Amino acid sequence: MNPPALYFMGFSAVMLGSQGFSNPSRKTWWSKRLRSDLFHTAGRLTERQIKYASESGFKTLISLFTYDTDVGDAYFSGGNYLPSTDKSRYIAERLCGIRLHALLKSGANDWKNNATVQHLHDIVRKSKKPILFFSDKSYAATFLLLLHFANITEKEDVQLGEPSLSRQEVFQNGAQLGFHYETNNKLIDLMFNVIGDVDPTPFNVSPDIHSEKWYQYYWQMKPVYENVFISGQIQEHHLANIKSVGIVSVVNTRRGLTNLATGHKLQEEVTLLNIKDRTGTYTGNGRQSVQQLQLNRIHPNKPKVYISDSSLVNYDTNNTGEFGDHIGYNERIERNSIGRIVPSIEYFHLPIGGRYGYDKMMWKAYKKDLQKISNKGIMLLQCRTGARSATLGILWSAYNYCFNSTWALQKGQEIGYNLAEDSKITVLFQEVLDNRPGCIPLGKSSLTTPVLHSLILLCLTLYEILRDGV
Repeated sequence: MNPPALYFMGFSAVMLGSQGFSNPSRKTWWSKRLRSDLFHTAGRLTERQIKYASESGFKTLISLFTYDTDVGDAYFSGGNYLPSTDKSRYIAERLCGIRLHALLKSGANDWKNNATVQHLHDIVRKSKKPILFFSDKSYAATFLLLLHFANITEKEDVQLGEPSLSRQEVFQNGAQLGFHYETNNKLIDLMFNVIGDVDPTPFNVSPDIHSEKWYQYYWQMKPVYENVFISGQIQEHHLANIKSVGIVSVVNTRRGLTNLATGHKLQEEVTLLNIKDRTGTYTGNGRQSVQQLQLNRIHPNKPKVYISDSSLVNYDTNNTGEFGDHIGYNERIERNSIGRIVPSIEYFHLPIGGRYGYDKMMWKAYKKDLQKISNKGIMLLQCRTGARSATLGILWSAYNYCFNSTWALQKGQEIGYNLAEDSKITVLFQEVLDNRPGCIPLGKSSLTTPVLHSLILLCLTLYEILRDGV
């Protein structure tokens, strides 16, 4: 694990490419961007996710495994079931117009071998980009794609659009994404077999998070630091898995129904199949009026079966699975659903947009709440695409562990968000995190104790109260 002090000084052992980061697509926020806009990974995809991937511009899907059966009910799920590989190929190729390849044959589960790496290489080279490579929980797909990058780098066979990657960075990048590859001897052996002699010393890295097997339950979310995870819009059928991770608090940063100060309507859009985003919740007669829906179709000529066998139109008219109503996203429905389905998880609403933006007013309003929530245990911050939740989650983590704005912006890059693109976020990070008197990076240093941590934060809080007069 990289010493936190290195981050505090503005250095990082791993730079994730010089070309910069583009924020994940609004419909595929759950994918993991691996050093290039052309390569992403994910867990096993639902029918809806396959369609979202197509609408987001992916040209090729690669499945590590061949799945012989569906998981879940295709009729009642609204597309949120896991289709077999044959059905996935039909959805991808016949309904979406993109290719789907499966690396391993039916019944094969052993992917830790040279043949799988070579097969992946061959498919990647012949396939249209961008590529979305998925496995059960994204753990295997992410390692294999990182290993592929390291292999072509070692052999000086990197082609246009493919990222260069050292063998050490395979494990370091994995740790940044929350995966403990460094503890799996079979993966180290696989790297040895594929690339050659491997020095195990640089692989002594591990994720800076509490939950080691988080991805087994909810691979869609992304780790930030210690007990903080972030995601885009969670769905009703995700809630049981979120509970299984050990999450005790969900922090929603999306807008509510109205501005409490002015009474103005604030509902955000809900994600709809075959409908463009950012077209305005209240534009015209409303985004979900027939007129606006037909006007904002991504593919006007898609067949109706693209939505379902019984659909009367070729687009979504609502999305109850993502807590939508007849207008758009409904925060109240999400709040009530969490209370009903997983009552042990506490729900907190700290919206960004409307009353508070990316400024110190927002930070002052939410800082005490975040401290109380953090003390409860593992928390998941969510919004529509993960950008707002990443901003607040990273800001809180950096503040709580005495990291500076350089660390915060780098952390955003590591999990796929180029927060530096928004000057307001950069200024917010600098104002809150930089030049804090007496603040030393706490991290996981053996010199740091919970008592020392609490005392330092108490002193800093008192200083800021005196300074700001609040």
